[in-house]
Amino acid sequence: MDSVNIVLIIIGVVFVALVIVGFYDWHQRRKMYEKLDDPIEESPAVAIGAVVVSKRANIQNMGGPKYPHSTLCCYATFSTDAGEMVELSIPQEVYNSIKENDYGTLVTVEGKFFAFGDGEVINE
Repeated sequence: MDSVNIVLIIIGVVFVALVIVGFYDWHQRRKMYEKLDDPIEESPAVAIGAVVVSKRANIQNMGGPKYPHSTLCCYATFSTDAGEMVELSIPQEVYNSIKENDYGTLVTVEGKFFAFGDGEVINE
């Protein structure tokens, strides 16, 4: 094989890899948006005023020695207006945007974190 063929093969492999990565990313985003588009009426949402008491993150190592993989797991503890302390797993974007003593509306669906923000409590 001459160098031109090798370059063409490398370009082809890179193109195929980019198509696969692009498809995977599209699929993940589609799943996320489908989850957001699900009507909340199917699963009752609970909205209550809450204060961020603390937050923590830990790195969870997965995979094996041949294919190591780690994930950042983020958690926040909220004190609700009802006096209940609740620790929930939260997305990293939320973890980065909140700080201790932030007050807002905490929305959970089936006991899992759905949203936090605004500072305005939704009264039902």
